[in-house]
Amino acid sequence: MRRRQLRRTLGAFPALLLRDGVWHEGTAHTRPDAIHWYKDASVRPGSCLRLGRRRLDMQRLAPESALTRSVRDSGGPERHGWVVVRFSSPDLVYDEFLAMDFAASAGVCAWIEALGVVGLGDWRE
Repeated sequence: MRRRQLRRTLGAFPALLLRDGVWHEGTAHTRPDAIHWYKDASVRPGSCLRLGRRRLDMQRLAPESALTRSVRDSGGPERHGWVVVRFSSPDLVYDEFLAMDFAASAGVCAWIEALGVVGLGDWRE
């Protein structure tokens, strides 16, 4: 029920989160100020991860990387076109890794770039 309700909202997409070397299934949701990731099977009502949009940097890992291969191996053919994305920010203690399909990663990239720099006080390079 939770998974179906989360995935019907605008800006939500299936995504895996890497924690302690294990991929956890969940749903990511882009909001105006952050990306929130929710575990699909959880009694906790809130998000398990919040990535603030302001100084977030995104990098897609190469298809031949070990993390990308581990996603393909864990999910079978339905995860064939998925990519692993590294999110980093000065606000994060360590990098976060999410796996998602390529179209979702393109949407997140556009969402980050659409923030712009006007009035924020720091320039994106």
